[in-house]
Amino acid sequence: MNKKRICLVILLISMLALGTAFRLSPAFSEFYTLKIAPIFKVPISFISSLFPFSLGESFIVLLIFLGVITFASAVLKLVAIIWQKDIISHFKSFLKILICCAIYIFCVFFLTFASSYSRIPISKSLKIDEVEMSEENICVALEAVTKELELLSSKLPITPASSTYSTDNFEELSEKVFKSALKAYKKYPIYQRPICEAKPIAFSEMLAYTGISGIYTFFTGESNVNTAFSDYTVPFTIAHEYSHQMGIGSEKEAEFSALLICLESDDPYIRYSAYSQVAITLSNLLYDINPKEFEKAFRTFPTCLINDIYISSENSKKYEETVADEIASAINDTYLSLNGDDGVISYSLSSKLYVSYFLRSNE
Repeated sequence: MNKKRICLVILLISMLALGTAFRLSPAFSEFYTLKIAPIFKVPISFISSLFPFSLGESFIVLLIFLGVITFASAVLKLVAIIWQKDIISHFKSFLKILICCAIYIFCVFFLTFASSYSRIPISKSLKIDEVEMSEENICVALEAVTKELELLSSKLPITPASSTYSTDNFEELSEKVFKSALKAYKKYPIYQRPICEAKPIAFSEMLAYTGISGIYTFFTGESNVNTAFSDYTVPFTIAHEYSHQMGIGSEKEAEFSALLICLESDDPYIRYSAYSQVAITLSNLLYDINPKEFEKAFRTFPTCLINDIYISSENSKKYEETVADEIASAINDTYLSLNGDDGVISYSLSSKLYVSYFLRSNE
């Protein structure tokens, strides 16, 4: 075995050992996330920020292209062997590139993001006592959220169809939420400093068929957001992806963190985006427990939110229950489960943090 292979084996074993240490010690994961990971993450994110487009999205497209070329080269090489013809093939070259990319992604994951999944829980760090998820507690939290939505509804731009819309383009929204993320970073001791603003996904329409609203590409340090979904969901999605950039790995905690980030904003639309997503999450939970209470709570929602939900639902029908959606959901569920999360169900588990937070706020 040559020196290069020995160094590669040592590198891979070191990454696995680091990952094991994260799993065994939440305290070490917390320290590493806040103090060590930024050393590797900052230069990667800074380089990505120099590009006006998503470097992560481009990287993924390139990998798919290389994968297709590698497969085609392998088929050609097999044909050449069968027919005993000397056909020039670049199979090995493409394969080496793919392996190098895979090693890079593998190492960057452990150096910059893996520890985020094994940290001390947000509820413990912020001293939020988790409450019982009873029907009564859910109703109290939902009522508090609805009151906030009612106060905000008079400050929002409304279409002739009585739904809301954003007066800012994506770049302006991204900048506003980024400023909120900086405020959250200074206020709460759970965050890394945000580095670069979110970028829109170029293939948003295509990606919408997978049901994916945003992606944090840890190997480029970018927060990427799908712009094909309804306006009122976008600020919250941006905040969610910033949460990952700021060291929050768990999906349920990133959902809760998105709320904290949005509430640091003075912009009514950004706050509305957060409260509306919380209201939808809690009302869906209430529906599973008591449909009659759900109907009662839903009638108290501001008209603009009811219309936003209806229009969003109608527009999203073409993206639902597709093969791409099922595949993406399965991949996402596997990825989350492998990293100690609760799979796709973890998105709904954020409701426990929401209820605990708003019950504490009402005390």
